[in-house]
Amino acid sequence: MTTQREQINEAKKGNAILFGSNREIRRLPEHLHQGEIVRKIVTGSPYGKRGRGIIVATNERVLLVRDGWVFRNTQDFPLETISSVEFSTGWFFGVFSLFGKGDEVAFNWVGRNAGDKFAKLIRELVADYTRNRQNGSQGHNSSQMGQYTMGPPTGVIETPQDAVLRQLDELGQLRDRGVINTNEFEVKKQVILNQLN
Repeated sequence: MTTQREQINEAKKGNAILFGSNREIRRLPEHLHQGEIVRKIVTGSPYGKRGRGIIVATNERVLLVRDGWVFRNTQDFPLETISSVEFSTGWFFGVFSLFGKGDEVAFNWVGRNAGDKFAKLIRELVADYTRNRQNGSQGHNSSQMGQYTMGPPTGVIETPQDAVLRQLDELGQLRDRGVINTNEFEVKKQVILNQLN
């Protein structure tokens, strides 16, 4: 089981520009719920305002944090309230916009590659949340990872080796989509491989 600090370190990877947001990243655990899983972090500047902040995607919500010397602001959007996510790109940076709860927020100076992947991840988290709600489960956490696996087609009998290969493939897809991080992937992979013994 990874700690929230390890999740934060993993989630900020791939974000080329961390300058001006170290305080927010350092204090992020103060803003997280117990058991909340951090998926990805990007940095940017709140549109029309000075300073930088972070945008955090978790298994429960999207969290916006500015923790400067003068301005401190935290805003969250639970996954069920998010109606739209947009990322418009320029040459090197883009503008990330989030719509939900009758509110809109925008961050500019978000790295082009990181922002595009981040917007896609949030769309997937919202879609997964909606799908899970329709199936009767609430939210996401690592103990519920099995609910994301599809299993074999109906009527197909799997050998134990086929089942392990299918589970590893599905687990890799979860990692690639950002549903689980690398550490969670490695732990679950070992559990699956132990089924062969």
